[in-house]
Amino acid sequence: MILGRTRVVVLSTVGLALAGTSFAAGSAMTSAGTPDRVVVCVNKSTHVVMSAGPKGHCPDSTLRVSINRRGPRGAVGAAGAPGVRGERGMTGPSGAPGPSGSPGADGSPGVDGSPGADGAPGLVGPSGPAGPQGSPGEPGSPGAPGSPGASGSPGPVGPTGPPGPGTTAFGSGTGNAAAGQGTECTLADIALTASPSVGNGVPARGQIMAISSNTALFSLIGTTYGGDGQNTFALPDLRDAAPNGMTYMICTQGIYPSRS
Repeated sequence: MILGRTRVVVLSTVGLALAGTSFAAGSAMTSAGTPDRVVVCVNKSTHVVMSAGPKGHCPDSTLRVSINRRGPRGAVGAAGAPGVRGERGMTGPSGAPGPSGSPGADGSPGVDGSPGADGAPGLVGPSGPAGPQGSPGEPGSPGAPGSPGASGSPGPVGPTGPPGPGTTAFGSGTGNAAAGQGTECTLADIALTASPSVGNGVPARGQIMAISSNTALFSLIGTTYGGDGQNTFALPDLRDAAPNGMTYMICTQGIYPSRS
């Protein structure tokens, strides 16, 4: 059916497609009391078919067209151009939250990671302001006495003075003999000589001896008569015990005694 310049295409008795409108009707939807003719409005310039208003009223820019709902099936027309995409509908309301799921089982503990490398040392910060001077502390307890120093070497023997009143027979003019060598002697043995000049051994006048040069003699008498025991030891001083004018000589180079 062609009305003026408006073309209306009836697709079938099953359904009627109307461009630009949501109107659709088919024989499957027909019920008792449904009219056999439908009134629609066709836009004069765009040829778009629209539903008629109440009581079949159409706007002035359209043509009122009456269409048979059950007309004869016409030939299939060419496919129309796709319609304009409608606007997006409004977002529906959010659904109610679903029930919470049961908590999952605890995972097994992870393996400890290896320790990281030491970081580079940080920069030295600025010195802080000096604090207030503290009150003086209590005096400390005195320190332990230091170990005694090594004995000094004896000074030279002075000349024999005149005998004083009440002089005994011992200790006057003794120890004047010089060291000498005669018969072989036993280390650390003491012998008395009447010679005022020289005797066999070394005069026992309390001399400080070097351990490094007299290790054998040191092993016998040690520091019994003095010395520091690290570098030095002393000979006995027997001058006061010798008879007047005599000298006790000690063997420093001889035979090392052995236990029987």
